Amino acid sequence: MPTMTLSAFNHLPALEAGGLMHGVCPSRRWAERVTASRPYHNLNELLYTAHRAWWGLGADEWKLVFGSVSSLRDRLLQRQAGAGDSTELDLDPIFAAEHQYRQKFGFGFVTYLGEVPTTELLSHCRQRLANDPDVELRTTAEEQARINRIQLEAIFVPRRRMEDPSTS
Repeated sequence: MPTMTLSAFNHLPALEAGGLMHGVCPSRRWAERVTASRPYHNLNELLYTAHRAWWGLGADEWKLVFGSVSSLRDRLLQRQAGAGDSTELDLDPIFAAEHQYRQKFGFGFVTYLGEVPTTELLSHCRQRLANDPDVELRTTAEEQARINRIQLEAIFVPRRRMEDPSTS
């Protein structure tokens, strides 16, 4: 995901800004709402707007987003490859639990993988499998809202100026 300043984002053409936001959250309506609310004066203003836009979508739009989530298998293999992790873990039980999850709820298992060690994902997924569908829809929506925030913070994190050693 690219990084940029809020000022740069505020000056992007609408189509480009919308595409950037769609990369954060695969809801066209969410991306349009966040983009249409520019200009943003600070990160908190953007995060607040993104939060309100997410919770303003409703269950049908959330389910479209959750249905577009790549499989846990793909995300875990990508994370493992990105970390250069050659640890051999038996991922089949996690993938079986994800399959049960998709069968029960009708959408992909959404969780921020950055905080869940691979060894704990199976219990995490099984725990959420016990949820009632309405509870799980809300839990998944909360998790996606958190992912949106983390991704926005990663894009718009304030950058510190680096001192040029040649001027010292």
